[in-house]
Amino acid sequence: MNRFARVLRVDWPRLVVELFIVVAGITISFAVDEWRRDREDRRVERRIWMAIREDLEADSSYLARRIAQLGQMTRSYDGLLGAAPPDSIDVYMDRAISYVVFTPTQGAHHELRQMAGSRLIRNRALLAELTRVYTREYVRAAEWDGIGRDFILDRMIPYLDATAPYVDGVVGGETLTGMSAIYGSVAKRDHFRNLIRTNRTFKDAQLSTYQAALKRAIELRASIERELGGGADVAAPEKATDSGK
Repeated sequence: MNRFARVLRVDWPRLVVELFIVVAGITISFAVDEWRRDREDRRVERRIWMAIREDLEADSSYLARRIAQLGQMTRSYDGLLGAAPPDSIDVYMDRAISYVVFTPTQGAHHELRQMAGSRLIRNRALLAELTRVYTREYVRAAEWDGIGRDFILDRMIPYLDATAPYVDGVVGGETLTGMSAIYGSVAKRDHFRNLIRTNRTFKDAQLSTYQAALKRAIELRASIERELGGGADVAAPEKATDSGK
């Protein structure tokens, strides 16, 4: 004990320096590890936002096409309730028994939830905006998708099966052909006209939810661009419609 005290009295400057070096080394090591973890977290965060941005870009293009398609469908219903041009009856009747659905691209959002990636997101307001798009706008669109699909499958098609006469020459495919005779047999019936009017009402509501979802998706993409440092204006392109059947 006396020897230790003598050594301490003689060598205390050296011991203090060595202790300081050890403490400083440990502190620096912790700081470097923390810096590396934070840097990796920021890389993961950026990758998440970039993946979500790509999903939203795909969704925006898809919604734009479906919005254009729904607009064509509602105009067709107006034609069926009015004086449909003979050369348009096949297309109009095909649209009367068709439905449209929107399937979001949710790979990045699912990954974010499964890996608890939200803890890495520093911009909580942007995360809340993302949540609103997927849990509100997209869900509303899906609800009207189901309503429109059920209406076509449970009411519109069964009505024609039960009421319209059998006609040779009706051919399916990208668009039905040979529907003029069927249309002529039901065009003035109140039940058919009420179904077409209801179909139009449902498609209008579906169109409204798609427009709202597209608007929010574009806004969210713009916010993500700013978060990533791009700051570019974002807009959904209008593309040609497909059959949607």
